[in-house]
Amino acid sequence: MNLRFSVLFLAPFLFAMSIPDAQLQEIQVDFEFNQYSGEYIPLENAENLTTNFNWGSRRWNIGLDSPAVFSSLSTYPMHLLGIENTGRIALWHYLDADVYEMDIYAWPFATALLSPLRDPLNSDTGWVFHHQEGNLHIIEFRNVALAVENVLFGGRLNSRLNYMVEVDPDNDAFRFIYGPSTIHQGTANFFEENRVGSGLILERWEASPPGQNPTFVTNRYFLLENEPDNPDIVTGHAVNPVPDIGLTAFPEEGTIYEFRLSSLTSIRQHVYDQLPFEVFPNPGGELLNIVLAEGELMPEGEISVFSLDGTPVHRQILLSKNKIKAEKWPAGTYIVVLESGQTQRAFKWIRK
Repeated sequence: MNLRFSVLFLAPFLFAMSIPDAQLQEIQVDFEFNQYSGEYIPLENAENLTTNFNWGSRRWNIGLDSPAVFSSLSTYPMHLLGIENTGRIALWHYLDADVYEMDIYAWPFATALLSPLRDPLNSDTGWVFHHQEGNLHIIEFRNVALAVENVLFGGRLNSRLNYMVEVDPDNDAFRFIYGPSTIHQGTANFFEENRVGSGLILERWEASPPGQNPTFVTNRYFLLENEPDNPDIVTGHAVNPVPDIGLTAFPEEGTIYEFRLSSLTSIRQHVYDQLPFEVFPNPGGELLNIVLAEGELMPEGEISVFSLDGTPVHRQILLSKNKIKAEKWPAGTYIVVLESGQTQRAFKWIRK
């Protein structure tokens, strides 16, 4: 299956209401999606990231001595590769002097992973490997268990997944390669009912005036939905987390999804007025403070906080001064969204 089409980044008009002098951002993006079959060959001579065999919640960050450069994103060389136990692969472009931060997230199968040894009745373990050949990065998740089964089966980890992700900037491609896997029937039923995300997400953040928080301009999603042997393609842009859609099952062994990016051109620049709120501290700890500028109280407004995978974390009414208790939140990066009527602002907040 081969699909090629064009999509648009559009910074939503509602940002212009919060920033009177801002103009709309329009970016042209071409995606090509291919699905085919091939032999699944596990990595050899790869770096084992899971030296602790009983690994749990982890993220492995790998600084790239030679940045990953996609031709359609040549002005955004990716300096950091992130590999997460959620199965997500991330590439980040961020320099203090840059106007924009660009993030690319690849989700082969968006569900949290564990070592099988997290279940004390298991004797086998799982691994996460990384291998580099020139500019090609290959990440393998081998014999990994599913965290959701902790809930489904009272701590028993019955299923095992094998799959790889290829990050191939020389060919402007991401590939998801699915291997032999064993899925418990109860888990398969859960996936069919709840769906599991798969696809690519591009996030673009624009720098704010000095001392202010970066503004979440927009994200662009290219997601797969329904049956994995012939998935539907769903695209769009969003400020809030992307739609809650996904595959009904783990793809069959030998399935390969390939995503190619091309032809990204920026048409215009933003002009910023002063942001109407202050956030501190950022990074922060047990307390997140959001204070609106004088006269900027948003009637019937709302604050929503999401983890990077789109999970809702907190919601409350937006006041002129807001103190949000975050002591129970895991360390990491969160998306904080301020909304009122047609006005919306979003930014990243880091919990140390």
